[in-house]
Amino acid sequence: MLVFPHGEWLGQLHPEHAPKILEEILNAPRKPLQFTGKRICQEHWRGRLGLDKQEQLNLLL
Repeated sequence: MLVFPHGEWLGQLHPEHAPKILEEILNAPRKPLQFTGKRICQEHWRGRLGLDKQEQLNLLL
């Protein structure tokens, strides 16, 4: 799943995850790619558009 405008990639999703994911997306700050805060749906997070490898790793840690 790709979440806009956040640019978050989510993976390993199943229908039962939908309510929690939608809640997190709707409550997340609505800042696009340059947003460097908390990852959305951390357990399903696979990356963010517009970041290089090191920036991705920094968000992961």
